[in-house]
Amino acid sequence: MECWQNGKYTIVKNSGNQMQAIVENIPTPYPINGAWQVEFDPKWGGPGKVEFPELISWTEHNDPGIKYYSGKGKYQKTIIVKDEWMGDGKNIYLDIGDVGEIAEIFINGNSAGVVWKPPFRVNITGQVKLGENELKIEVMNLWVNRLTGDKDLPETERFTKTNIRSDGGSWLENYTEWHVELQDYLDRFACFFPKRLKLSSE
Repeated sequence: MECWQNGKYTIVKNSGNQMQAIVENIPTPYPINGAWQVEFDPKWGGPGKVEFPELISWTEHNDPGIKYYSGKGKYQKTIIVKDEWMGDGKNIYLDIGDVGEIAEIFINGNSAGVVWKPPFRVNITGQVKLGENELKIEVMNLWVNRLTGDKDLPETERFTKTNIRSDGGSWLENYTEWHVELQDYLDRFACFFPKRLKLSSE
């Protein structure tokens, strides 16, 4: 049995017999605060390497190269693993909250897994070491960001080509021209928070 928080648990066996378990050694979830180093591909209009003082959706950024970016964004940060988190029967998970649309997590250069649906969480027990660890999260979003940004650029400056000119509906009804007021839809993309390490005990 794996427990995520301290407390008293009642375990019911198939036979109907019950047993009690008391868990009291699980540390509280550890938030990963502070700035992140983020890299965007200049070939797709990105600014290269920038710093995010706090995590926000790309579509909330003032730089058009980030606001309308589509592709892979690489987030990097150093995290500290404490001695009390490690040991037999203890597990360390990275919980990244929410992702638009898919992300791969790397610990010290090694892939810890890909997340694309809730819960956006991976077990990193086998990848981390005591003390400093290098965390990288590669996030991929959808093309609608870049398509929306390209709409108002001269054709020679656009990064994409498409024959899609509608926000939805069919060819015969409910047709509307592609417009920039897609903010409610775009806001989902490339935001992933809160970041925290969750601990469990077996």
